[in-house]
Amino acid sequence: MICVDLNTYCPFPGESGNIRKAMDWLLKQNLNELVKGRYSIEDDKIFALVSEYKAKEIKDCQYEFHRKYIDIQVLIEGHELIYVTPLSSIDTLTEYDKSRDIAFGNAVNGSKIETVIMGVGHTVILYPEDAHLPGIRIEGYEAIVKKIIIKVAVE
Repeated sequence: MICVDLNTYCPFPGESGNIRKAMDWLLKQNLNELVKGRYSIEDDKIFALVSEYKAKEIKDCQYEFHRKYIDIQVLIEGHELIYVTPLSSIDTLTEYDKSRDIAFGNAVNGSKIETVIMGVGHTVILYPEDAHLPGIRIEGYEAIVKKIIIKVAVE
């Protein structure tokens, strides 16, 4: 997992070419003008999904993980928490859905869990080894969130 602010982002050592292409695309967009939907950046290798939703109570969220894609998640509007734990700390609840590149699970007791506080412009890069629980409502903040998730094929 890597956390950056989109406004101060600069390439990092070891950054893959696909991540660089995704970040270049992001930096060229007026994120506030993007509407819900899918945006092709490089066929199925790199694409963006813009969504709007209501952040939920933690009890209503589940950890998810992916195998084929890295997630680059950027908050456009609102606030939310994302919990991140190593994939090795997850008890899988659902069978991996290859067509959707997703499975769900719960963190085992005693897992090391990182908390990422997401506000406008905050960006988190989540690798296949990073199980993540996104969309958690932050008490005292409006629950409506607009987010862009760029799916970057693992090279």
